[in-house]
Amino acid sequence: MSTPSKIENQQKLIQTKDLVFIWRLIRNNLGVIILTPILALLIGYVYTYRLSDVYGAKVQLLLKSNDTYDYQDQIYQGLGAYGAYMDVQNQMRIIRSRDLIGEIIDKMNISTSYYVVGRVRRKEVYNTLPFTTDVEVINGMLFEQPVYVFIQDKKSYRIEYVVNNEEKSIVGTFGEVFINEDFKIKLKKSYSYSAESMDRITDAEYEIVFHSRNQLINKYRSKIDIENLEYTSILEINVLDEIGVRGKLFLDTLTSVYVDYSKRLQLEVNQNTIDNIERQLDTINLFITAKENEILNYKNKNSILNLPKEEDDYFERYVSSLSDKRNLEIKRNALRTLESYIINLNEENFLPPSFEALKSDIYLTQTIKKVYDLQLELKSKSSSQLDNNANIIKNQAEINSLKKDVLIYINNLEGVVVKEISSLDSYISSNRNKIKKIPVSEQGLENISRELEVNNKMYLYLLEKKTNSLITRAGIIPQVRVVETASQLGVVKPDKEKIIRLFVLGGLLVGLFVALIRKLFFEKIQNVNELSEASYLNVVGGLPFVNQKDSKLIVTERPKDQITESFRTLRTNLNYLGDLGNKKGAKKILVSSFFPGEGKTFTSTNVASILSMSDKKVVLVDFDLHKPKVHKTFDIENTKGVSSYLIGKDVLDDVIRKNMLTNLDVITAGPIPPNPSELVLKAKMNDLFAELEKRYEYIIVDTPPFGLLNDGIELIKYLDVFLVVMNTKYIKQKGIRTIENLLSKHDNIEVGLVLNGIKRTRLQYYYSKYSYKYNYSYGYNYGYGYGDTYSDYVEKD
Repeated sequence: MSTPSKIENQQKLIQTKDLVFIWRLIRNNLGVIILTPILALLIGYVYTYRLSDVYGAKVQLLLKSNDTYDYQDQIYQGLGAYGAYMDVQNQMRIIRSRDLIGEIIDKMNISTSYYVVGRVRRKEVYNTLPFTTDVEVINGMLFEQPVYVFIQDKKSYRIEYVVNNEEKSIVGTFGEVFINEDFKIKLKKSYSYSAESMDRITDAEYEIVFHSRNQLINKYRSKIDIENLEYTSILEINVLDEIGVRGKLFLDTLTSVYVDYSKRLQLEVNQNTIDNIERQLDTINLFITAKENEILNYKNKNSILNLPKEEDDYFERYVSSLSDKRNLEIKRNALRTLESYIINLNEENFLPPSFEALKSDIYLTQTIKKVYDLQLELKSKSSSQLDNNANIIKNQAEINSLKKDVLIYINNLEGVVVKEISSLDSYISSNRNKIKKIPVSEQGLENISRELEVNNKMYLYLLEKKTNSLITRAGIIPQVRVVETASQLGVVKPDKEKIIRLFVLGGLLVGLFVALIRKLFFEKIQNVNELSEASYLNVVGGLPFVNQKDSKLIVTERPKDQITESFRTLRTNLNYLGDLGNKKGAKKILVSSFFPGEGKTFTSTNVASILSMSDKKVVLVDFDLHKPKVHKTFDIENTKGVSSYLIGKDVLDDVIRKNMLTNLDVITAGPIPPNPSELVLKAKMNDLFAELEKRYEYIIVDTPPFGLLNDGIELIKYLDVFLVVMNTKYIKQKGIRTIENLLSKHDNIEVGLVLNGIKRTRLQYYYSKYSYKYNYSYGYNYGYGYGDTYSDYVEKD
């Protein structure tokens, strides 16, 4: 049952063991946690140093400036499509259009980029290199490929480049044209090279890159940002460029081209109106000239001076009817012209014709204006979007619907006009019959004169409209005004400090992640507490690090040392470990390790020695028949022992070495047999342990590493306690799991863990190097090592 304090600890958000885990994580990986941010800082610095600065520039434009005279406002009303032009959204699309950007690119002459190549990075420059380039690229594969230029002397240069995986090198002369299959190029010196500057110029490496027109258009379209300032018709245009001066030049050129475009559009509308008026004037002028000649001929032929006063009434009504009919015919012609415009409307010809005769028709005027708006919007979208785009399809459908409605309306209106003309024809016919009563000669003259008068009035009317249009043309100004001229904004990106901070933060996170991975999967157990937390097996002791080569029987050589006290504690714990299995202490103890070199022989010999010091009769048996070492610890011969006893060559009394220490006997391994693993399976094993148990209070058995050889596992059935020696140089969480899984199959023996090599200072941990090597070959194919020989391990264990 859990105590209240334990329940309380479980309910805490952060427990003490969590803080201990974090502290160990940081302490054991402090170098990694510190070094990775520093390394990331260096990488971030180099990365940002290689990045090119991107500069910003901006300009503000005011749409539909009101800088006009009062009389011009009335004139502009006759231009029809003026209102649609100033739609802000359309203007934003026009500015981004490929046509407008292409016109800007053509004016700027920036088809070649220039770079100075350094050791770490290359830097783009603008109009500062000692040469300029005029080039016509013939081979399109050369676009966006680096072309290196080396100045050899004051007169010549060398160009190197790669195209189609072929390296090419040419030598040319400044000022002369060079032509090959890739380009036509001429390099010109920007200034005269002095003797003092030649060394600097010839040592430098220059790079030029050619750009196609489409690539430049796409580049600047992606770098333009247009914003309509709230509640105004002001557009703020921003552009990004690697060269600040070039970005400002781009906006200056854009302003010039766009202002010119706004004026050019108005001029096109005005010119269409003037051309239409001039065509009508030419037609009427020919008619007037013919009528004047006809009057002169008629008067000469009939000797007519004037018509009687009473007949003026008939002619006035007749002429008035003819005038009305003429106006209706003009209206009908205008309707037909407008109908032809609607039918043949396309992206290339979308400016509407002048339809002054239909100006009074509000519906028609507004509908034509709306069609023009949509057609203008369609042109803007078509320049920046694909033809199958949903917005373009929707826009085209709306235009077609309006065209259909306009054509129906024009057809109905034309029918009305035709009926009115037919009615006037009847009225004119009636007046003509009345005029027939007038003498034929006078009647003919009056008829011709009236027709002449009607055409003269029409001629004067058209002349007035033409004059107004010409006055309008003279007064046309751009409908775009620069509110704020183009200015540089300085470096806008990248934010190098932010990038470096992100690198450092990323390095810190990587360091923590690596530390966590090392802690969970690769960190070695360093003390008894960590081992207890990591394993459910009993931990019976911990041994501090000592140089085992210099001191083998350390409990006798250094009885007052800390490690000797550790062996005394281990001796006590072994008794308790035996009691856990309902036995009277641990009497038969098997000592082994998972890997070689962990100190199993050192532990077994000193455990046997410390037990003998407590006035207990102890025997130490070396069952490591592959690589025996117990005899070396006691400095005795190994001519007979366990192997010779098991094969029946010697009896037990012959192989026991009496009183190596007080109360301590030793049985060495004996000569190494060709089949050591098979000897532990012999039936004499039972006799051996039965006899030893009769003679001794404690039996200590030293075996080979059970991670590599099965000898130790086979001996489990004869013993009480399995003492597993682990070394801080090797043991990890994963290794503990492996040992637990391996020993979980043997529940008939108590298992105790001993941690060897606990260092007095943790700083040594960060500089330790280790490897898992063990070799039992001896020529008998026990190749568990990694190419090492027996001599490599003679002094390790």
